[in-house]
Amino acid sequence: MFTCTGWLLFAAIAAIGAADAPTAFPSPLDGPGQPALERSQLKPLTKAVSLHAKGRNQKALKQLAKAGPGPAQQLLGLQITYDTVDGRTLRDLQGLTETSPDYAAAWATLFVVADGTAEEEVAYEAAGRVVQLWPGSIWARKADEMQRRHVDRLVAVAERSLETEPPERALADIERALEVDPSNHALMLGQASCLIRLDRLDEAATVLAVIGDDPSALMMAGNVAELEGDLVTAMGRYQAAPLGTPGRDEALRRVKTRWRLSVLPSYVQAALASNQVSREELAVLLVNLVPEVRAMGSGTVPLLTDILDLPSQRDIVTAARLELLSVDRVEHRFDPDRIASGPEIQDAIERLAALVGVPPPVWCGVSNVVSSCMELTAPVDGKDVTDAVLNLVHGEDP
Repeated sequence: MFTCTGWLLFAAIAAIGAADAPTAFPSPLDGPGQPALERSQLKPLTKAVSLHAKGRNQKALKQLAKAGPGPAQQLLGLQITYDTVDGRTLRDLQGLTETSPDYAAAWATLFVVADGTAEEEVAYEAAGRVVQLWPGSIWARKADEMQRRHVDRLVAVAERSLETEPPERALADIERALEVDPSNHALMLGQASCLIRLDRLDEAATVLAVIGDDPSALMMAGNVAELEGDLVTAMGRYQAAPLGTPGRDEALRRVKTRWRLSVLPSYVQAALASNQVSREELAVLLVNLVPEVRAMGSGTVPLLTDILDLPSQRDIVTAARLELLSVDRVEHRFDPDRIASGPEIQDAIERLAALVGVPPPVWCGVSNVVSSCMELTAPVDGKDVTDAVLNLVHGEDP
């Protein structure tokens, strides 16, 4: 077996002129993994390489015919007859790299052809083999540059998709980019975000666990736990995020509120889940959603005969004492079973705002409505009241 140092053809091409110059390829006689050649094959093949470098392709093909069959001969033939139109050269080169998987010059030629014909996936794979088989060569450098361009383009596509495309499409683009850049945390966060939007929470949690203690990953992991109803874990994730992490304090306050509500007595849970809020349930929600009102004010405690047997009695008395809800002081009645009207609920929430010292809500449907108006649509349920009160007091929904 003979090996010899080949020539980098692009040096000769520059002297020939752009119009007739062949594409710059590595010599079939250069680089690792060269196939075995008989002496009788080496001489005509070497002449054919030299003639091709000078652009004398017809004579190069005649010399190549004298060299007989073999991987190096096939590679040079494909370089000489390179056709960018019908794709035959690309397919034949793919076949050659399959039968000669360690032939670096064949992989480099495939990389150049695929890159020149916009076959980006093929070029990326071939470039990886060039970097692996022929480190330190000019072809490895070119392959590395191509890989970086490919990765950058896929990442850019994924980032645009995350902002503009439906989650299914964005997820496909992100996962394609992750195939070539698997440790890109920004892409992984985008992947987790799409999975959350698609309600694939277990998969999102797995992705976020790989990222670890990145603040954004911790916040997203807290959100996953919150969506799954695991409020204790959610609190732990949010607390683990560094102070100053955007949204940390708001999320922590929200999940603590939800956890506190989840452990309240059953009659409070019933009010939270009510499909149509009664006056009793409205009083329960106002007092329990903002528990600090229990210690406020010093109004007289009304005698209300129709609440004596209710588990919510203390909450109703508190709401009445603070004049959040009206009572019939003549008949000594609260009328707990009556469905609370929309205006009544709005009035109670406005009174609560004044009591805790926050600006009153701007209700939708009135004059001078702003984009952040609050709306209660009949029938008003427990979630409506809960969202309105917590939004009023904390500035966000629970």
